[in-house]
Order: sequence, then C-alpha cells, then structure tokens
Amino acid sequence: MKEFDEETEVDDYTGEVRWWSPSSVLSAESAAIAALAFAVLGMFAGATAGTLVAETVVGRPEGPAEAARYTTVLAMVVLAFALAAIVLGRRVLLDELGETAWPGHLARAAILIGAATAVLAAVVAASQLVGGSSP
Repeated sequence: MKEFDEETEVDDYTGEVRWWSPSSVLSAESAAIAALAFAVLGMFAGATAGTLVAETVVGRPEGPAEAARYTTVLAMVVLAFALAAIVLGRRVLLDELGETAWPGHLARAAILIGAATAVLAAVVAASQLVGGSSP
C-alpha cells in the first residue's frame, strides 16, 4: 500500500487521494491576507482597475448609452474583487485557525468589507442594467 505524507489529502466521502486542494495552495494566514487585500482593492482601487477593464472592453464612453455600459463593466470588476475577498475569507473561517487566531479576525474583516462592496457594486450594476443612465 502506498504511504502518504501529511500534505496529502484524502476525500472523506470517496476515499480518493486529492492531488490539489485550496489548502495546498494557500495557508490560512496567506488566504486571510489575500482576502483583506482583495476587499480593500475592491473598495478603493477596484474603480481604477475597473476603469482599465471597462475602457478595454467598451472603450471610452462618448454618450449616455456608452456610459451605462461602462459603469456596468466597472461595477462587475469591483464585484469580482469583492467576491474574491468573500471566498478567500470563508476559506479561512473553515480552517481551525479561523476561530481564534489573527487570520480569522482578518478574514471576518475581509468578508464584511467584501460584502458591503458587493452590495454597492450589485446595486450600481442593477441600476445600470434596468434603467441605464439619464442624459
């Protein structure tokens, strides 16, 4: 029988050996730092990154119709940053360090900031998709 080291994970349900899992890529500490970074990027710098993506996808807005598409793409980029923060933060909270140690505290902050950013980005995107921009 093949022996496995501590890093090898075995699926509890199927008994198969997993060769990759999220925990093998990021530790709880690094996932917490990445989650907080994505949350802050989504809240503050997401607009800058979103501007670059929006201009690449849609081009510079020249009128109200193009401004609505531009704003929608911008909101989607910010939403992607926020969702990345929430997913990484959730991964930390599922780890044993997420209960009491500093990674858990960072993850909770990242989830809170990410959720607030996601709500704002979703409202902006929905308003642009439903009503567009007024002239």
